[in-house]
Amino acid sequence: MQSGVNAAEANLGLGSAYLAAGRSKEAVGALREAVRLDPSRPEGHVWLARAYRVNGQLAEAAKELASAAPSAESLTTLYTNVQVDYHLEEGLIRMAQGRLAAAAAAFEKVLALDGTNAAAREKLAEVAKRRQQPAGKTTGKDK
Repeated sequence: MQSGVNAAEANLGLGSAYLAAGRSKEAVGALREAVRLDPSRPEGHVWLARAYRVNGQLAEAAKELASAAPSAESLTTLYTNVQVDYHLEEGLIRMAQGRLAAAAAAFEKVLALDGTNAAAREKLAEVAKRRQQPAGKTTGKDK
């Protein structure tokens, strides 16, 4: 069992490195293996959801994020960063799906956990701006 845990940890590290390097397709493979070896680690599910989202696989991203929900929500404050990652990813997925109210709620959860989170503040402002724009209105960039 110890070797499985070590292999899961190695694949999490590899997947995380691939994500940081912008190699999300490679990240999916490593993170799938990490989740297979140790499905109890919420960060594996969150990072795999992120890789799917970056690849444009929103249905898979939402499904994977849902796999992390029970363990991410029950984490102690020791793992606040995993909760922050979970809710940030949730907001990004919902935003990409056009579910702006759900995205805003997720970004607000991030800020409740980490009031200085710049990414959540930026995305919350972007959601607010998009919600104020009338449907079908185009900007100069859209033309």
